[in-house]
Amino acid sequence: MQTSVEKLDELYKNTEELYKSLKEIRMLLDNVNDKSLSMKSISDRMKKSNDLYKTLINKLNK
Repeated sequence: MQTSVEKLDELYKNTEELYKSLKEIRMLLDNVNDKSLSMKSISDRMKKSNDLYKTLINKLNK
């Protein structure tokens, strides 16, 4: 059985990981409207952000 401190530590680590993933998604999507980006670059960014989003959802559902 986990102690309260261990549970809080685990929660903190998970929250930190989620924050990093959300930050990365934001960075990927931040400049999608930039006209200098190629369609492939935009598509790659969208795919990567979608994959990160799915990973986040799976982690939250655990």
